[in-house]
Amino acid sequence: MPIFKGFKNTYKKSEAAVVLQNLLEMQAKSGLFELNPATTANDLIDRVWNDAPHKFDGRFGQRPHKIALAGAALTKAIHSLPFNDTVRNSFCLCLANILSEVEANGSLYPFSNLDFELLSEAASALRANTTDALNSPLGEELVNAFPEFRGDRENSLDAEHSLSTSQVELEFRGHETMEALLYAQIGMCGFGMPVLAERIETDDFSLGYIFGFADMGVFQFTQDRKDQVEALAYMAAFFQRIFGVEGANAFSKALGKQTVSKFVKGRSKGAEELGEWLKTKGKFSPIALAQHFRFQ
Repeated sequence: MPIFKGFKNTYKKSEAAVVLQNLLEMQAKSGLFELNPATTANDLIDRVWNDAPHKFDGRFGQRPHKIALAGAALTKAIHSLPFNDTVRNSFCLCLANILSEVEANGSLYPFSNLDFELLSEAASALRANTTDALNSPLGEELVNAFPEFRGDRENSLDAEHSLSTSQVELEFRGHETMEALLYAQIGMCGFGMPVLAERIETDDFSLGYIFGFADMGVFQFTQDRKDQVEALAYMAAFFQRIFGVEGANAFSKALGKQTVSKFVKGRSKGAEELGEWLKTKGKFSPIALAQHFRFQ
């Protein structure tokens, strides 16, 4: 290998490792990542690079941007770990932060075709960590309950309130984003949505937290739902998305808990954390639900 090529490879890997290290240090400071951030970051970058050096070393004219390479490293790591692994869920949260930054400021980065390919694979990996909503049984239940999510005016009971395709896509992405953030938190505690569904039966804080997430989602991810009925329909659809057939019961229960102190506290915290995550473009990590379960 030419000496200058080796230097360039080392520099590119080092750049990406710094991106990963910074993200992992955020997790560590929150008490959600117990490994050494620097060592882990370097190891992840080395693994993805060594797995396909021809893809990254510039032999075909392109080297990856540090953000795209960091995303590729996290994608490989996520695929290699089991769903309920706490380290894997920290990686998912880091990847969500990367993709949030790309979504917000992607036009400012000099991304190449290789970068877009890597980032697309990363987005697919993150989506796979949640339910594939529209193709899953849960997605079918959601669409059957709320026909406007098909983006088809003919399926809506009221054409005046039918949503445009672009609006449906925005609202679906909002549901997908909220679900991914919830999955990342409960995954850190070693369980999934079925267990969360059981917990909210007796845990007012967690039920309130999810309600607060959905409530903030109305303001952040919808444009045409101007009245309370439509706002509640969006929130109910989110409950049904994450809890399936039990979603309607869970949402109804939440509506009846609006004056319960622990529910109110959870609702406030959920709305606050989703709002902060959006305000900081993913630099803030919602963790209150995970902390609540870990310190119960």
